Amino acid sequence: MTYREFYYQSLKEAEKTDREPSGIKWLFLAVTQKSFADFVLSWHEPIPDTEFKILNELIGKYLYELQPIQYLLGKTTFYGLDLILSPAVLIPRFETEELVERIIHWIEKSGNNNLRLVDLGTGSGAIALAVKKTCPDVSVIATDLSEKALEIARKNAEKHHLAVDFLQGNWLEPLIAKNEKVNVIVSNPPYIPEQGPVNEDVLQNEPALALFAGEDGLAAYRAILKDAKKVLLYPGLIAFEHGFDQAEEIKKIAQAYFLNSVVSTYCDMQGKPRITWIEIGSE
Repeated sequence: MTYREFYYQSLKEAEKTDREPSGIKWLFLAVTQKSFADFVLSWHEPIPDTEFKILNELIGKYLYELQPIQYLLGKTTFYGLDLILSPAVLIPRFETEELVERIIHWIEKSGNNNLRLVDLGTGSGAIALAVKKTCPDVSVIATDLSEKALEIARKNAEKHHLAVDFLQGNWLEPLIAKNEKVNVIVSNPPYIPEQGPVNEDVLQNEPALALFAGEDGLAAYRAILKDAKKVLLYPGLIAFEHGFDQAEEIKKIAQAYFLNSVVSTYCDMQGKPRITWIEIGSE
């Protein structure tokens, strides 16, 4: 079988199974290690047996087991960084880049070269590493309850030669134990209610620890805001990503713990409320 024959056969299967056709393209390019132009030039060549076996297995997992392309390739791109991935961590989404963009703008606008930031539930390290790459003077800490997730995050930090202090533990507990203080708390925590709707491919493949958060999906926000005063320096910032219908409830929780806070909500590129921004001038 030639590359062209197998490629178009796979595209037809993608259409039948309602899978994104671009995933087929990326699998072929990853296995053949060719640019798309070079791949097209070799279309009429027979596929070597070894490559065919690898491609057939990966495409089968993508089409019929609904495995995400990022896990199959073991990598993704986030805010210009090539990140190592595994099923131990959530796949970083484009919406989270918008959160990073706002954090970086706030840091640059502050004019403070001695800021300290913590990324809670860091997963692959995406937020922490993107901030550190762009703002190298900021001291960055990242926590996660999962040691397997921290292994991936550390590998990504080493890959990009970025100095981030990784701590294992639940939300702010590792910082409290070490009496660490920060100016910025940022988190994209799990926010799906336990009985909430979720796409089947996400449910089957991504870690439940990074998806679900109690009956109403707000458990992580409550835990973080409850302990935030123990680690926050003033003036300070707490920034969350969340579900499109959770902004008002998170605002109420934030104002209950920080009476003098200014709470803002920002929409993503689809116009959905996605980021809650809590600025605290004093304790």
